[in-house]
Amino acid sequence: MWPFRRRTLAPPPPDELLGQVQQGVLASIGHMRQQIHELAHALNLHTESVSEARKIETRLHKVENLAVHTRNLLESELARVDQAVNQLRGTQTGALRGTRRDRIAEEIGAGLIDVLGGEPQRAQQLVLELRQRAMNGGADVDPRGHANNDAAIGG
Repeated sequence: MWPFRRRTLAPPPPDELLGQVQQGVLASIGHMRQQIHELAHALNLHTESVSEARKIETRLHKVENLAVHTRNLLESELARVDQAVNQLRGTQTGALRGTRRDRIAEEIGAGLIDVLGGEPQRAQQLVLELRQRAMNGGADVDPRGHANNDAAIGG
């Protein structure tokens, strides 16, 4: 056909050592590709984990902010309830002062009766005077029925 056709030379006989090296290189390239794919997959998993961790961190910050806000609300409510309880205790304690003094007066009277001896009339009179004193806010009671604060100043 063409007179100027180039003649192809026959391929040289394959070198055994070169063939073994070529096979080894191809095998190592295949192995490296497999490792690269595994590393890429692991990197994708790691990236997904990091993004999930950031999402969780954002959610935790929101929860923390809500918890702090709730704690502040609870503390203010607790302070309000505490104030109301203290106010109620104050009114109750003020109302019960007379009965507390009655009990104290009765205990003192009972102790004095034991010390003085067993005269029943004298003991009853002492208990009566102590009760009247407690009801009058600690003022002495005159036998005639008038309150007298002279006992408080030593008279």
